[in-house]
Amino acid sequence: MRNLINKEETGNVRQEETAMGKQTVTQEFEDKRMEAVLGVLGKTIARWTDKGDLSETAVQGLSLHQRHEPTEPISIMYEPRICVIAQGAKRVLLGDDTYVYDEQHFLISSVDLPTVVQIVRASSEKPYLGLVLRIDQREMSQLMTDSNLPQHACAAVRPGRWRPERSDSADACDFNDPDRSAG
Repeated sequence: MRNLINKEETGNVRQEETAMGKQTVTQEFEDKRMEAVLGVLGKTIARWTDKGDLSETAVQGLSLHQRHEPTEPISIMYEPRICVIAQGAKRVLLGDDTYVYDEQHFLISSVDLPTVVQIVRASSEKPYLGLVLRIDQREMSQLMTDSNLPQHACAAVRPGRWRPERSDSADACDFNDPDRSAG
């Protein structure tokens, strides 16, 4: 009887190790894929901003940014926007909270926010390269209305953290999470 249990335990361990191995391989593939996408995005931003730090584009609300050195902190009103960095890093102060976003982190603002921002990682060799897509709240509201999105418990205006492992239920938003953040 003991030998049978050991074989079953060993089988479960092998299955678990195999699953973990597949997860590690998948994560490594996704990391390399993201790195390649950011590389292409960075080269594109660099090409379009080669004559200056800021480049408005033909796409309404889309701007591309390049800086060759860190900046001093400046006060700015962050309108609703999505910010993505292909290279470098930026610090955003919002009240008493500090957020740093970079190649691995993005920033989304859905309302006007008074902030202090500072590019903290940029150099001649590796300039800060980022894009900003301003969000038109009227267009977004119309899009949401037209799409007939289902109502969920997450639609409440409360701080929390998304829990993708529970995305099939109303518990997907953990509103009691002590580590919740606005970033």
